[in-house]
Amino acid sequence: LPGADENLQKDMTLFIKACDEVKEAFGSTVCGVHHTSRQGNLRGSTVFDGAADFLLSVSREEGSEIGQLHAKKIKAAEDGWTQNFKLRKIDLGDIAGNTSLFAEPTDEQIEDKEEGGWPSKPVCQEIVNAIRDAWSTGRPWSNHHHARKDGRYAMLHMNQRWGVDERTGAQMIEAWLTNGILEVALFDPRTKMRGLRVLNNLYDAQSMPKQKWYEKDD
Repeated sequence: LPGADENLQKDMTLFIKACDEVKEAFGSTVCGVHHTSRQGNLRGSTVFDGAADFLLSVSREEGSEIGQLHAKKIKAAEDGWTQNFKLRKIDLGDIAGNTSLFAEPTDEQIEDKEEGGWPSKPVCQEIVNAIRDAWSTGRPWSNHHHARKDGRYAMLHMNQRWGVDERTGAQMIEAWLTNGILEVALFDPRTKMRGLRVLNNLYDAQSMPKQKWYEKDD
């Protein structure tokens, strides 16, 4: 996109139009590859979110063989799922002896854990991003057990999508509430629905002591 501004709706609408023209001309799928911000959100205009038929995020910690593919949005099929993948080196078979990395689905889990059995910091930020998305789409997660009935129970989502056990999930939510990452807010005055709302990203607090954003205060 030379000369275009990723943050301008006007410029990104032209990009989407160009993708559609390629798709129609060749009868093909057009995949746009974009970067995320330091907070883990998709960079640029919201045109991407609205116009895309699907949004898939790919993440892998530096040095790890295991990464994750997460289906954030799929218009014509079920979304919200996460598939782990493993990098495998393959020989390209050329005379130069070049190799490449191939990503294949795996049932292996990401073993990287921070102190106290919590997921690694990038995974924690993914969870915070998911809490933000849930609020913005009208289905805010809740840390109360009664939210199980309508599928808003935060710890259930954390277990299904990231393998965080309920006890650890409850500790994480409590710590983030205490340290100003989250708050419990009134979402719908009419129905009195309350839920978790994001106040700060974990990466916004990089200069703070670790327990301020991550661990439960003693």
